[in-house]
Amino acid sequence: MDIVRRLRDIMAEVENLASEKSSLESFFPEMTTQLVETSEKLQEVRLSLDVAEKEKLQMQKQKDDVVQTLAQMLQEKLDMQKQRDDAIKEMEELRRAQAAGTMRFSQAELEEATNNFDSSLIMGQGRVGTVYKARVHHTAVAIKRLTVDPLPCGHDMDWEVGLLCKMRHPHLVTFIGRCSELSSFVFEYLENGNLDDRMNASPSLTWQSRIRIAAEICDGLLFLHSIGVVLNNLKPCNILLDANLVAKIDVGFCSSCNSSDLDDWDPMGSLANIYPEFHLGGGPIYSFGVILLQLLTGRPALLIADDIQREVNRGDLQEVLDQRAGRWPFEQALELANLALRCCAEISLLRPDLKSDIWRVLNDMRMRCSESSAANTAPEASRQPPDYFLCPITQDIMRDPHMAADGYTYEKEAIQEWLNDGHSTSPMTNLPLSHSNLTLNLALRSAVRQWHDRV
Repeated sequence: MDIVRRLRDIMAEVENLASEKSSLESFFPEMTTQLVETSEKLQEVRLSLDVAEKEKLQMQKQKDDVVQTLAQMLQEKLDMQKQRDDAIKEMEELRRAQAAGTMRFSQAELEEATNNFDSSLIMGQGRVGTVYKARVHHTAVAIKRLTVDPLPCGHDMDWEVGLLCKMRHPHLVTFIGRCSELSSFVFEYLENGNLDDRMNASPSLTWQSRIRIAAEICDGLLFLHSIGVVLNNLKPCNILLDANLVAKIDVGFCSSCNSSDLDDWDPMGSLANIYPEFHLGGGPIYSFGVILLQLLTGRPALLIADDIQREVNRGDLQEVLDQRAGRWPFEQALELANLALRCCAEISLLRPDLKSDIWRVLNDMRMRCSESSAANTAPEASRQPPDYFLCPITQDIMRDPHMAADGYTYEKEAIQEWLNDGHSTSPMTNLPLSHSNLTLNLALRSAVRQWHDRV
C-alpha cells in the first residue's frame, strides 16, 4: 500500500512537472520575444546614451567656447573701459587746455618744426627770448623760445600763458599754444613783418594806410585796457602786419602786466618810446604818441616829440612829413601831429583819454581818408573791396563781422554755421578753438558800411 501511494504521489508529481513543462514551453516564445524586445530596447538605450554622450561633449565644448568668448568679451570690455578712461582723461586735459585758451605742443613737434631750432630760421632775438619762423600742423607760426629763467617780471610761465589767453582781438597777435618742456610760446605768423621795417621798405606805407594802422593800434590798446592790462613795450618793431597790412600788436615775452605790478617791472622797451612816468603807474599813451609821430614823419623815436613840436610852432610841419607816404593832406597831418604831441605831454594828466578822445579822432580820420581815397579812385576800382572785408569762409563781403576765438573775423552767420556743424577748430588754422563765443568787430563793420555807402 505504501508503494502504491508513493507511486501515485510520484505520478502526480510527474504530471505536475509535465504541466509546468507545458506551461513553460508555451511561455518560452513569449519570453524570447520579450528578451529580443528588451535587447533591442537596450540597444536603443545604448545608442541614445552614445548620442547623449556626444551631445554632452558638444555642449561641454560649446560651454568652453562660451566661457572663452565671455572671457574675451570681458577683456575687450576692460580694454574699452581703459580706452574710454584714457580718452576722458585726454579730453579733460584738452578741455582744460582749451579753457585756458592754449594748445600744448610737444618738444618733438617744435624741434621738427624748427629743424632743431636751426639758426637760419631765427626771425629776431630779444633780451629774454629768440623767435623762429616755423610750420606747425601745416600752419606758418612764430615760435618764441625763452632764454632766461625766471622771467624778468617775476611771474612763471603759467601766469604768462594765462595773461596771453585773455588777449584775443583782431589787432593783437594771436597766441596759439605753448611747449612747457622748451619754455616756448607759439604765435600766429604775420607775413608783412613789423611796422618799423615796413615803413622803411620800398614802396613804403601810404599815408592812408598809416592812419588806418594808427586806428587799429588804438583799437588793440583799448581792448588791453578793457581787460586791465598795461603794455610797456609799445614801439613800431612790436607792431606786426598781416598779409593785408592789418596791424596787430605783438605783446611779446612779459611785455605786459597789470597796473599793480608796475613797481616790480623791469621795462624792456626802447627808452625813446617808454613813457616818462612808467615807474609811477602811467599808461602807454606816451609811447603811442611817439608811434603816431613816427608814422607821420618816418623819423627815429629819440627826441621826436621835441623836434615835431618845434616844427609845428614854426608852421613848418610840411617840411618834416614823410614824403614816402605820398602827399599828406595838411589838415589831417596837422590834426594827427597835434594829437600825437598831446599824447607825448610830460605830465600824464594832460594826455588825452584813449577811448573818448584818441579813438574818436583816429577813427574819424580813418573814415575821412577812406572817403578821400574812394573819391580819387576810378569807379571800377572803388567797387573792389579790400581783402580784409571778405569772410574767410564764404569769401563774400562781411556785413556782420564777428571775431572768433582764433582772432580771425568772419561773417557771423558763416562762423555760427561752422560751429553748429560740430566743428571745434578754427576754419583758418585748424587748431582747437578755446571757446565758441563771438565778438562783434565794430571797427570793421563801420568800415564795411562806409564802403557800401560809397559804392
